Amino acid sequence: MRYYKEKEFLQKGKRDMNIVGIDLGTTNSAVATIWMDRPEILPNRYGSRITPSVVGITKRNKILVGSKAKYQRATLLEPPIKEIKRYMGTDYVVNMGGKKHTPEEISAYILRSVKSDAQQFLESEIGCAVITIPAYFNEAARRATRKAGELAGLHVGMILDEPTAAALAYSAGSARNETVLIYDLGGGTFDVSIIEISGKHFEVLSIDGNTHLGGKDFDQLLMDYVVQEVYSRHKFTLDPALLSKLSVIVENTKCDLSYYKDSFVLFEGVTDKIDIDIPVKRELLEELVRPLVISTLEPVRRALHKANLEKEEIDKVLLVGGSTRMPLVKETVESFFGKPPKDELNPDECVALGAAIYTKLLDEATLKKYQSVSWPSQEEDKENFVVIPRTAHSLGIGVDEGGSEYSVVLAAGSFYPISITRKEYFTSVENQKGLEIWVYEGENPVATKNIPIGRVILDLPQGLSAGTPVWITFSLNESRILEVSVALPDKPNVKAKICIDTKNISLLPSKEISSPGTPLASWQRQCQNMEDLLKKNKALIDPSRYVEIVWALENARDALEKGDSKVSSNKMHILDHIYEELVSLEKDIS
Repeated sequence: MRYYKEKEFLQKGKRDMNIVGIDLGTTNSAVATIWMDRPEILPNRYGSRITPSVVGITKRNKILVGSKAKYQRATLLEPPIKEIKRYMGTDYVVNMGGKKHTPEEISAYILRSVKSDAQQFLESEIGCAVITIPAYFNEAARRATRKAGELAGLHVGMILDEPTAAALAYSAGSARNETVLIYDLGGGTFDVSIIEISGKHFEVLSIDGNTHLGGKDFDQLLMDYVVQEVYSRHKFTLDPALLSKLSVIVENTKCDLSYYKDSFVLFEGVTDKIDIDIPVKRELLEELVRPLVISTLEPVRRALHKANLEKEEIDKVLLVGGSTRMPLVKETVESFFGKPPKDELNPDECVALGAAIYTKLLDEATLKKYQSVSWPSQEEDKENFVVIPRTAHSLGIGVDEGGSEYSVVLAAGSFYPISITRKEYFTSVENQKGLEIWVYEGENPVATKNIPIGRVILDLPQGLSAGTPVWITFSLNESRILEVSVALPDKPNVKAKICIDTKNISLLPSKEISSPGTPLASWQRQCQNMEDLLKKNKALIDPSRYVEIVWALENARDALEKGDSKVSSNKMHILDHIYEELVSLEKDIS
């Protein structure tokens, strides 16, 4: 009945076009919109307010998303794909139905499903969304999330940090003046953000976290215990299909233990002679997960240090994410801060609600194109709402020969939008022919150990002396589109720039200079050099390592043949390390 009551309420003045906020979670996803001046969660086709972030394929090659993919294992061709969010921005691929899929493609299935359910509920089209991500996501993961939205047929109005969205939901409808710490422990990621709230002014003071820590890690620890108990009792080893089914039961048991002091892992009919019936007490689960829960305090300490705050200066601690329902988590946070955290927000819904609130702040052109109704407070909110985010990771370039030294241009924790020019770079030799400047994200002092996100290539005119000044400008706008410009102040017509956005990476040389050749051409030459070096030193390389290197080289060549500069950048970065390994080996022998 609740589904139909909500539908009747929301459709009193239904719109032709809608903008929504989407929480694309590791475990569950949710979608919300602004209705009657307030954010509302949109239930899916089954009446549930959240949708499991699970994708599967049936034996008839039909894609299933959500509860059916998670629970109806008998209809599936193979175990479903879960926790894909953890691999966003990587080269990881999954096989589904005999085809390889990227994390972006799997996430697009989830987004397409929640979008379809929301459209069915509202009986109108959804063309634009604000999609949330962990604040500690790197640029590659942000880029992948935007691509997933576009693959799902959405115009992605903004990629918004989840803790910021939670703070917006927390402050909805009330004027607050306080410093809050968002403790966001979800299914697969952990985020900490400290945000200063002054009315409708939200300033992020610091960000930290762990993109590979969450409730799924708690599940795995309990799963390991159960599997060990099964073998101890029955001397039976579960196959992958049974393990997949058991994982759902174990997850449900873990959730039960947030409300009850004991529960059971009950799996009947494992074989004709074996039923799994293992009692689990809350104390046991807490003993298993305690080290992981305690480990969340280290990012909290780092966030406090970055914000130059003592824990006593935090007015409120907000719990976000389904895993914060666990009593041990609440006790650990309360013990650290000396006061109980606030759990008044629904941890599964508040991020989507905050994303819906942020839709009011999108630019005028987007609102005009994708929203049919403007609410009375929208103009007021647009004028009064101010959200000041910070970068989670440093951005910089590789300097010195081979780019071995990392020079930070835009430090972690910088406000954006921002534009900063660094003037302490110079050409290294007389009559230098050109510059090749790699752009990285990360904190390691060795540039090549950070994440490469693009490069700028610039031809230089003849006759330049060593020590000619080179100015490098990093400009990051509100959508986190980074533009890197390189210029010679003594030669105004010599300049180049690269736009690194959440859609793609493309070299944009100035019309005033001749193109030095595409990055793909340069990488193809490097592949050839690598192949020559590999053949020359084959006898010196361990056979298993030789196979790994050949495989990496073939992967890079495949990417180059497809002309995909984004993929090639990642592949070639891997080959750079291998190339250094081969050169070092050759030097040692000689």
